[in-house]
Formats: sequence, structure tokens, C-alpha cells
Amino acid sequence: QNAGQAAAQNAGQAAAQNAGQAAAQNAGQAADGAPLTGKFVSFADLPGGRMYAQAFQGYSGDVVARSVGENLESFRQGCQKAGGQALQAGSAAYSFQALPRVPLQIVYWLGDEDFPSNCKILFDSSATRYLPIDGCAIIGSMLTGKIIKKL
Repeated sequence: QNAGQAAAQNAGQAAAQNAGQAAAQNAGQAADGAPLTGKFVSFADLPGGRMYAQAFQGYSGDVVARSVGENLESFRQGCQKAGGQALQAGSAAYSFQALPRVPLQIVYWLGDEDFPSNCKILFDSSATRYLPIDGCAIIGSMLTGKIIKKL
């Protein structure tokens, strides 16, 4: 198990431990039935996400990018094995239905001589109408762990 996989697993375990606490804290907060927007945004662009975005990227997209490196086929296989549906974005991208009203996308951009490879998890812009921001972080972390396990 490489360092990236271990980091993703540890982040996923911590997220799962906090999931119950987050659910209990937000039990009174009901989803408002807002329709999906179809506009996918970064964690930073979700309401309340900017302050925690760097940490989220560190244990989600950055872990995938370090684990995959320049092996785009590995990314594709991991996403397919994790149940993703291929999209046309970046160098490769996949969609996942994390929860009934919370779709996610993961987009991978291969690096070049000027920029390293990069990976981002994107959320429908309505995600925080169904989950608190920490819930969004948890499902993003869980998706990361699921993909890493399939690499």
C-alpha cells in the first residue's frame, strides 16, 4: 500500500467516524427539494466550502493525482471499477451518484512539462441544499477511497 492509498484510507476512516456526528448535528436540517442544477463546481465554490477547500483537495483530488501520476488508464480503470460513468471533460472524467440527489464528478488532467497532473472532485451546485458542507466533504472522501482501492 503506497502513501497515497494509506492517506486516503485514513481520511476515509476519519470521515466515516465523523459522519454519525455530522448527521446528528444536522438531523433537524431537512433537504428543501431544490432541483439539481447540472452545474458542477469545486468544493471551494459550495456555500461554506472555501475555508476548508485546501484540506479537502489535499485528501481527495491530490491523493488520486499522486496515486495515478501519469497513468491515465489506471485512473479510468479505477473509476470504472468504482461504478463511474465516463464523461467528456479534462483528460478523463467520471460521474458518480453518491446519494439520490447528490451526484459527483471526478475530473483528471494529465500534467505536462509546466504543470503536474491534477484531479478534482466536483459537486452539483445544489449539493449543500441536501447535505451540510461537512457531509459533502465526507462523501468526497469516501469516493476518493473507493477509487483508490480499485486502482
